[in-house]
Amino acid sequence: MPFHTCPKLFLPLALIAFGVACLLATNATTQAATIIPIANYSFEDDDVAEANDTNGGATSGVITDWDNVPTSGAFLNGVIDPGNVHLAGAGGNTIPLPGTADGFQAAYGNNAQNTTITQDLVTTVADNTDYTLTVAIGDPSNFAATAVYDIRLLANGIELPILTSTLTTPVKGTFVDAVKVYRTEDVINTDTLTVQLVYPNLGGPVVQLYFDNVRLTFEPTVVPEPASLAMMVLSAGLMCSRTKRNR
Repeated sequence: MPFHTCPKLFLPLALIAFGVACLLATNATTQAATIIPIANYSFEDDDVAEANDTNGGATSGVITDWDNVPTSGAFLNGVIDPGNVHLAGAGGNTIPLPGTADGFQAAYGNNAQNTTITQDLVTTVADNTDYTLTVAIGDPSNFAATAVYDIRLLANGIELPILTSTLTTPVKGTFVDAVKVYRTEDVINTDTLTVQLVYPNLGGPVVQLYFDNVRLTFEPTVVPEPASLAMMVLSAGLMCSRTKRNR
């Protein structure tokens, strides 16, 4: 049937089809986020014997399932069970950590040297995918200065392309979330993913920082091809044709 025989129905349907296709193209994320497991994500596997509810306790240079640098030096990094002197309301293994933390313990680093805490995942980087890395950042009250930090998602030692980055300024005495969203396109190599928590030595006074509740999710991104739009418009035309024929 010629196009001009059904303008009243065809044009609205075509516009609807075009609008739906544009909406799908704009909103590329089409699936719910999937969790990527991270071993010892809240640093509870090393059971730290706290000295008392006030001072807490810590390991030095040992974090189960994570690789940490430096490996030498007293209490430059490790796992801590904070007390009230570190975080408001913290009380060893009886009171959970505040804010966005999970559980009773956290990883810590001192900026006396450059600290990196990393974990190689079993998951490989995928093409056309959004990855969201979220980490709870704690700033202990017993250090006056504010810490500078970074969180990273790597493949073969290189950080993935960053879509958005929200490295929230730590709040004294509690935890807040830092979030980075990455988007991969045209990935050639299928390297394994690595989560990296970074606490650099930028000079100045010694400051301590906590990492906890490390979370990673992914969502495939799909953009409709032009052929999909053409099929939607063609379907609208067929509906128009059938309506005209049944009159």
